[in-house]
Amino acid sequence: MPSGDRNTGAVDESVPDHLRTEPAQRVRRWTAEIEQRAEAKADAAHLARAYNNRGVYLLELVGQVEAADEASGGIGESIRARPLGTDLHMAGGSTQIGEGEEVRSAIEDFAAALRLHPDYADAHYNRGVALQTLPDQAEGATADFDAALRLQPNAADALVQRGVALHLRDEHAKAIADFDAATRLQPAARTFRYRAIALTAADELERAVADFAEAIRLDPADASLRYDRGNVHMRRADHHAAVDDFGAAIDADPDHAQARFNRGVAWQRLGDHRRALRDFDAYVELNSEDADGYFARGVSRHRLGEHAGAVQDLDSAARLNPDHAESYFFRGVSLHRLGEDRQAVAVLGDAIRLAPTANAYFSRGVSRQRLDEHEEAREDFMEAILLDEDHPYAFYSLGLSLVELESYEAAADALAQAIEARPDLAARYDAHYERGSALLETGELDQARESLDTALAANPKHADAYYKRGRCAFDEDQYAAAIADFGKAVKLQPNHAEALLFRGMSLRMGGSAKRAARDLTKAIQLNPELTIGYYSRGLARVEMGKFQDALQDFNEVLRQNPGYAPALYGRGASLAALGEDEKAVADFDAVISVDANHPQAHFYRGGSLLELGERDKALADFRKAVALDPELRQDLPAYGIDENLR
Repeated sequence: MPSGDRNTGAVDESVPDHLRTEPAQRVRRWTAEIEQRAEAKADAAHLARAYNNRGVYLLELVGQVEAADEASGGIGESIRARPLGTDLHMAGGSTQIGEGEEVRSAIEDFAAALRLHPDYADAHYNRGVALQTLPDQAEGATADFDAALRLQPNAADALVQRGVALHLRDEHAKAIADFDAATRLQPAARTFRYRAIALTAADELERAVADFAEAIRLDPADASLRYDRGNVHMRRADHHAAVDDFGAAIDADPDHAQARFNRGVAWQRLGDHRRALRDFDAYVELNSEDADGYFARGVSRHRLGEHAGAVQDLDSAARLNPDHAESYFFRGVSLHRLGEDRQAVAVLGDAIRLAPTANAYFSRGVSRQRLDEHEEAREDFMEAILLDEDHPYAFYSLGLSLVELESYEAAADALAQAIEARPDLAARYDAHYERGSALLETGELDQARESLDTALAANPKHADAYYKRGRCAFDEDQYAAAIADFGKAVKLQPNHAEALLFRGMSLRMGGSAKRAARDLTKAIQLNPELTIGYYSRGLARVEMGKFQDALQDFNEVLRQNPGYAPALYGRGASLAALGEDEKAVADFDAVISVDANHPQAHFYRGGSLLELGERDKALADFRKAVALDPELRQDLPAYGIDENLR
């Protein structure tokens, strides 16, 4: 095999120095040399060398190669491929528009050299390097490197480049084997780097880190090695190490945009969004037309609660990349956090159109829930559950909307599924309490109490849970237990109007009218529109004999709810006690017109009619009342009527 022309790996020593300064001049020089050697009928080996050298300079002309030094790896008249790019990929298909013609001309020159000299190892190697720069030529490149290595088995550069070609064909185990051999022959930084890249592709990340460490030891000035290793650390989820390596790359080149971006992502994953923002700010300044930078910065602003800034960034991201669903998703969520739920619903609709994910449906449902669009929210939560049947937040929120839709049984079922899916989140999101509340409305009091007990075990200071548990006891006429739970609610939350109301009602039912009136008065002060509070206090005042005060309460009830029969009856009873029998009869008439079988209304109307001198009508009412409720017979003597109605 020829051994000349080795000064730079491809340049004939006879070429003057000034012609070596420009690749274009070198191409012209070797074109002339080919013509001269062909005309002089030089031997095939010398003519082959000329074709080979012109091919080398054609590649150098388009920047696809760098000169190989004499000791680089055993290939004499050869080239070294341009160093591999960063971001853990290897060169391949990287020829720029306009460069393909020169690369193909170089390939033709290497082919011509091989026709003249089939065992020309350098030409096989060089053609392999040229093929490797073109798309989908890794297989042809591999074949050429195979040929070069058959001729020169210890050519480290050929092993490296064949490893690259095999890596591009996803044959990582074979690639690693070639890099292993190359590192034994030539333990250079780039060889360790290439093997690290192949090891990363094979998911052998610890070995990859070790190889990058060795490459860095051999070439500490090459900051791109730190950048590449940073990417491996990201794959390993060692984000602190990634931050350090990207930082070294940035120190070497403050304008290294991708290192800025990647370090920002590492900070994000460490939860340090403030530092991430600084890196994303720098990245956006360096690369203002890249949607990813605005998106990443928008996400960090969202996480920091800077939702107005997040919306601006995510809007820019969507403008630059209208098909990026996550930009719409995070923008919609930030709009929700800003209280702009109508806009959020529209933006999340765009996210769903591009990528119908469970979280997108769930988030739109939450905004619709806040807009009181519970039917639409229910539909969104159901879609989220169809996409992710274990989505606890969707089940929980579905339960809340079903409560608003008064579908209490379905709400209780949905909340039960939320609890089953994520028991750890049940207490945090009050799912047991909400389920207990829904079950209370269905009348499933034992189950309701069980859920409320669980809620209270998780949070003994949950005033509303005590209140709802008290309601369970109240509905079962267990007034002592109810009073105890309402009392605990009031102790924790002194202005809990509902707890005061129901404690007052329970106290009245338990015979403590005076204490009941105090609680009911405070409940009314807290909520003047509490109709049932006035009614219950009116009843307590009747029991206390405070008929004038009771009259005021019943009047207020009827102002808020005209025609409310129980208040009409209470007012009639108070008027009768105050001796205003004509007015009392009018109220009892109104009650009976609504409920003709109201025994007390008939009985007390009979009493007022008797006072008004209408004995026959009074006796008719007494007879009707006793027929409806025989126990009223014992109250007849109070009106001077014997039990036989005479």
